[in-house]
Amino acid sequence: MSEQRNRGAGLPILGPLAVSEDDEKCLVVDADDEEDWVVRFDKSDAFPAREWADSMVNVYNRRVHSPRAGTAAARRAARP
Repeated sequence: MSEQRNRGAGLPILGPLAVSEDDEKCLVVDADDEEDWVVRFDKSDAFPAREWADSMVNVYNRRVHSPRAGTAAARRAARP
């Protein structure tokens, strides 16, 4: 895997996310550009990095591709 870059603040993600993994980390990446990562989860025996990355990708992709994704109700549900 080549050296990856962080997306940077404020740039939108328009498509789905994916997980990219190596021996040290799991990255949540733009599925259309795996060099462009959104979040990094470092692997350790005490932290399930792959599980967290998979969960983030699944939740994001499900919400973004939901038929209600553009509705006010969907935006409220996505708030922390």
